[in-house]
Amino acid sequence: MPKLLNPSPSASSADNIRIIIDFIALCPRAIPLFVIMVVTGWVFLPVLQNGLVGWDDKSLMNTLHQRDLDGSNLTGIFTAIRSGPITWLTFGLDDLLWWADPFGYHWTNLLLHIANAAAVYFLALKLCLFGTFGNDKSDYSAPRLAAAGLAALLFAIHPLRVEPVAWTFARSEILASLFLLCSTLFYLHGIPVSRSDRRKPWWMSLSVSAYGLSLLSGTGGIVFPAVLLVMDHYPLGRLRLAKGPELRSEVFRLCKEKFPYILMSLVAISLVFMASLASSSGREIPRTSGVKAIAEFMAAPVFQLWKTVIPFALSPVYELQGGFLLLSALAFLALSGWIIFVAKRWPFLLASYVCYLVLLWLAPQYSFGAEILSDRRTYLSCIPWAIFAGAAVLPCWKACLEGRLRRTHVSLGVGMTVAVLCGLGLLTSAQTRVWRDSETLWKTAAAASRSSKAHYNFAALQEKHGKYDGAIHSYRRALKMTPQQWDAHERAGMLLQKKGEIAEAVEHLRNAVQFNPKALDARENLAAGLVNLGQIAEAVQHFRELLKLAPERNEVRLKLGTILAVEGRAAEAAEILKAAAKLDPTDGRISLRLGQVLAAQGKLGESVHYFREAARLRHEDAEAHESLGRALAELGKKDEAAVHLREALRILRSTPAAR
Repeated sequence: MPKLLNPSPSASSADNIRIIIDFIALCPRAIPLFVIMVVTGWVFLPVLQNGLVGWDDKSLMNTLHQRDLDGSNLTGIFTAIRSGPITWLTFGLDDLLWWADPFGYHWTNLLLHIANAAAVYFLALKLCLFGTFGNDKSDYSAPRLAAAGLAALLFAIHPLRVEPVAWTFARSEILASLFLLCSTLFYLHGIPVSRSDRRKPWWMSLSVSAYGLSLLSGTGGIVFPAVLLVMDHYPLGRLRLAKGPELRSEVFRLCKEKFPYILMSLVAISLVFMASLASSSGREIPRTSGVKAIAEFMAAPVFQLWKTVIPFALSPVYELQGGFLLLSALAFLALSGWIIFVAKRWPFLLASYVCYLVLLWLAPQYSFGAEILSDRRTYLSCIPWAIFAGAAVLPCWKACLEGRLRRTHVSLGVGMTVAVLCGLGLLTSAQTRVWRDSETLWKTAAAASRSSKAHYNFAALQEKHGKYDGAIHSYRRALKMTPQQWDAHERAGMLLQKKGEIAEAVEHLRNAVQFNPKALDARENLAAGLVNLGQIAEAVQHFRELLKLAPERNEVRLKLGTILAVEGRAAEAAEILKAAAKLDPTDGRISLRLGQVLAAQGKLGESVHYFREAARLRHEDAEAHESLGRALAELGKKDEAAVHLREALRILRSTPAAR
């Protein structure tokens, strides 16, 4: 056994380092593990300097600041089915430790990701002992350590891992994956490898418990039982010797073995479905045509693999349209056919592909056309590919020992592998800086991807910071990609109105109302713009339609009544303003305008009543007192009229504009 570190001041650092190296040498598996953890931490280190990104992170902070970890709030956290109660619990602990400092939240995400890298290493090390690679559980030779280490690094330092690590709100992906990897490792320790082995209930209980914790952290592993069945077939080979009736019996036995997993999975699916129904009630859900939805479903696996191999121009959002969507769907069919064709020769490839599809396709998603394409969806689904790539070291090593592969080729392969890892590390480190803040993120996304949502979000940030010209330009770019995006039309129209470009604003607002007839703010601004352009008839039409959609908008009645009065339609104006006054009798503006309309109709007695209300509610309004004074004078009440006219004169003299 190595000596303990000498705490005395006389002990040199070199001696301590040598002791550590001797200790690590006793466990060869610890050396690549140490390298993996250090490299992963170093590559992702810039993420600790990032701030909060997007509205989700900010709303997360606001939610956390409004709740403490007392009994009632703990109950609320553990009923948050869709968001992952254990994930919310870790957010609460971060809030206690770090309050509003983003450093602590990023630090937790990074530690969880490093733990996942270690778990992938041990999983790859375990799986490389099965299937065509042998089943000697004690064989931890250099090739297998290298294969497992390569798999873990390919997973850990890939640029696609940046989104779930750098985006605080995506922690559920990391935490759920950690428990799922632990469940898989416990399962591999608990299953019988051969007929002479016995099942180990203790390990299986740990596996089931870890799976439950995974479902309580997030829903990414909700189809985990299907992955276990694939692994049972290959690489574990638990069905290899069974045939005919015996095969059916063995499949039934394996499914029965997975009953606790299947039961928890079904419960989670039911809860997610009910939560989805509850959250979607009362709000409009974007609809996608059936053909496009199927094409997106088929294109997603190829698109995610393309990003894995060519990790450039990454973005928080992607949109596949037109020919590229069709090409990706056809490529999926071709890839699937080829993998099935070579499955007998490379069974590990087929098993990895099936697990990849199951984890990518069948995990719950809340925005089909967008979420399945996001980078964070590869966090769990691409683990089979990382293990497959790492396992490729073993046949290469065997070919080298048998003389079928020259040493120069081996050296070239090692050099290329190191170059790929270094390249991935550099790209990942650079990608973490993209997530520094919301403006950097969406500016980069708008430049890197043809996504209308990226341009829209960047435009919203520019608008928030008062950069109206840039915001209008970005909204227009979003509309070039998605002309039917009504909210981009609405925001562009409102900004153009602020700049005084009324005609162009009206065109955008017309499009917003056309694509979404229930866009109330867009319709109101459209009507106001039409009034400025002198198109009164169309403006009145939109005001009336707006009152049908939102009768509670009393301000619209005031505007409509004023316009009708100016147009000489006093009777209609009086009817609308009376309805407005009845709905809100405390608004002096309505009383004043109604009194003026009635006075214009010659109904002075009735108008005086509303003028008195306006003067009472708006006692510092010179117009209200003047209107009342004039009406009283017309009715012959000169003394009272003089009082209100003098009050109007006093108010006018006291205002800064009159000085």
